[in-house]
Amino acid sequence: EDDKVARAARIMREEACQGVSVADICRRIGLGRRNFEMRFHRVVGHSPAAQLRDLRMARARSLLESSQMSIQEVAFACGFSDQLYFSSAFKKVAGIGPKSWRETHRARNARK
Repeated sequence: EDDKVARAARIMREEACQGVSVADICRRIGLGRRNFEMRFHRVVGHSPAAQLRDLRMARARSLLESSQMSIQEVAFACGFSDQLYFSSAFKKVAGIGPKSWRETHRARNARK
C-alpha cells in the first residue's frame, strides 16, 4: 500500500468532520491533486472526495440516529457549511432527507 495514501486515509478518518478538503490533504502529504487522486483511487477503489463524503455521511447517520441534535447541528458537526447543502447531499446518498431518515431509523430501533 502507498504510504502517502495510507497517511491521507488516516487524515480523512480523523478530520473528515472538521471540514478537511482534498486540497488540504494534498498539501499535507506533498502530492499534486491529480497524482493523489489517481493513487488513492488505485489503492482504495474510489475517489478521495467519495471517501470524505462517505465518512461524513456515516457520522451524520450515527448522530441522527443516536442524538437529539437538530439537523443543522448534525450538518455542522459533520463538516457541512449549512443545513441545506447537508440535506441535499444526504438525500443524494441515502435516498431520503435526514429528517425522514431519522424518523425511520428511530422507529425501527424502537421496535427492536
